[in-house]
Amino acid sequence: TSSLDKAQIIIHVDLPQTLRFLLKDTHYRNLFETGSSGGLQSLRERTKWEKRLFEGLYDGSSAFDRVKYGVCNIVQDIEGIRSCHGYGKSYMVLKEVRLRTTFSDQDTSARNCVLATCQHYAHVLETYDTQELRAVAEVASGRKPWGCPSTMIHRYKEVQIHGPVRLDRHVECLCVHPDDLDSDPGLSDVLERFSKKHRINVIEIEIDPESLSDRPGHFFW
Repeated sequence: TSSLDKAQIIIHVDLPQTLRFLLKDTHYRNLFETGSSGGLQSLRERTKWEKRLFEGLYDGSSAFDRVKYGVCNIVQDIEGIRSCHGYGKSYMVLKEVRLRTTFSDQDTSARNCVLATCQHYAHVLETYDTQELRAVAEVASGRKPWGCPSTMIHRYKEVQIHGPVRLDRHVECLCVHPDDLDSDPGLSDVLERFSKKHRINVIEIEIDPESLSDRPGHFFW
């Protein structure tokens, strides 16, 4: 659908915890590579989970080749998907990954989750409730060009990115929540170095609702 083609594919990140590691790295990495995650921590359970999801496609795959998880920002909320803030309030907006991404109707820890691609998404769209459909329509039609709050989304639309996420190639920008800046006084310096190294725009999230009619945020670098 055209609205899905425009919806951001994002990864929420806890910047105070992870930015210094991302500064030193070349890629965004999954649980199998890092040994830690904002979600499920068990490698054994994640292996079983992915075997069920992808019918054994990743059996025997290297840690590097396994999927990375994010979420589809179906309503273009400048704060990302708020029900994902447990993973981090800041987020990376990805690019050049849509055609190798699968889209779920919910967190794939649920055994009844449904997967789709951007070309074949109607069966997932059918699972949206009325509030979600109304919000998507308002954004897609241009009535709310800067998006709308994602507070109506209780089951976030998880995505699974197949293949690498190179920081200097597959990240469009990093959107930084002011709470992260307030909690870590040294973060601004690390953000500047991160931006220069990986050639990534860094944008501070504007959380004042009145500003949404004017601009979605402002650039740091």
